[in-house]
Amino acid sequence: MKKLKIPTSFTIELEDDQEHEVDIIEYQERMSIVSYNKLQIIDNALNIENELERIISFYFFGRDHKNKEQAKVFETQILFSNWCSFESKRKLVMFILEKQSLFDNNKSKDEFDKSLRKIMKYRNAFTHGKVKYLRERVKLSWYEGVKPIDEFLTDEFLAKIETDFLKCFKLVHDYSVMSGTTIQKTD
Repeated sequence: MKKLKIPTSFTIELEDDQEHEVDIIEYQERMSIVSYNKLQIIDNALNIENELERIISFYFFGRDHKNKEQAKVFETQILFSNWCSFESKRKLVMFILEKQSLFDNNKSKDEFDKSLRKIMKYRNAFTHGKVKYLRERVKLSWYEGVKPIDEFLTDEFLAKIETDFLKCFKLVHDYSVMSGTTIQKTD
């Protein structure tokens, strides 16, 4: 398979006290890691979104899609379309799980909702945000609504993102099993 060779562009922002020299080797190494992490976040947010789509489709059409034509139209024209956003799918899944009485209490409902919102935030930040290289640090700048956000991509911040993704994967999987969407094999 061909590996795409498309140029990647990042902004190098010089701080006031920084000399106008950049260690290009260090820059390339850091930006390579940023690109990898960005891809991981976007790809794994898409995996979570795909599981939300499965929960929605299962709720409306069941496992066997008895009306295959209707299910296909619903999925291709609505569920997989660009106007059915992650946010819309999140809201619909929250409705479905609540309708099925799968939340133990408001705390579990809020925890799942917050977890999905964090994934959306990270995905949006890394998709639409601007990455800036500053001396030995990398900063991501994005907007949440109209509020500007700046975050340095520290090991601690990236560890938090990783923890939040792992938690969300587990919650989505657990609710997928509880809703009957995913059949968990037992030995």
